[in-house]
Amino acid sequence: MAVLCVRFDEDDEGQEIAVFASPFVIGRVEGNLVIDHDTEISGRHAELIRVFDNGRHFWQLHDLKSTNGTFVRAAVALLKDQQEVLLGGRRYRFEIDAADDDVDQKNSSATRKVQRAPSRAEQKALANLVEVGDTGKEKRFAITSTEHWIGRDSRLCSIVLDDVMVSPRHARLYRDKQNRWLLANAKSLNGIWLRISRIDLGSTAQFQMGEQRFSIRIP
Repeated sequence: MAVLCVRFDEDDEGQEIAVFASPFVIGRVEGNLVIDHDTEISGRHAELIRVFDNGRHFWQLHDLKSTNGTFVRAAVALLKDQQEVLLGGRRYRFEIDAADDDVDQKNSSATRKVQRAPSRAEQKALANLVEVGDTGKEKRFAITSTEHWIGRDSRLCSIVLDDVMVSPRHARLYRDKQNRWLLANAKSLNGIWLRISRIDLGSTAQFQMGEQRFSIRIP
């Protein structure tokens, strides 16, 4: 069994639901849990599945090819090209510059004794963080170095988001020694959320679809 807690707004303590069925479908039109008032939730949005593997049972969360995605709260998220994240109340897409990605793939196959200085092209844009919206006008934030701080306060951050749900210093975006891009929560109130297609759930987890936030506890 799993215990699913549904929060319908920020002030709501949540409604707890015992999950016995597998799969347990969440959707706007049909499923074991129907949330018909949230237009950002797809008809059949996501499902919880109980899996037995390697001698143990555990739960997985599957997105059912929803339009707006399913997001899981994370302390640190590995970012790949086209990965989507939630920061505050808005959704963003991470785009790696193709030329920079090619350079990383070539350099990852060999150990360099001397660190190569970045070229002018690399200084211009290593990647971009793009706000995803319905207006058709994408707001782009250029990633010009291997470390950026993201938040609401321009004195603390190089990427400034005008969003009251974003903390003054919300997250750190950086590239590690393996040339992987990582996004780490900086003790922000609302955290960072990673779009997933499928993920194994631990004993506790938080996820979001549409405007609804969920937490799950597995006794």
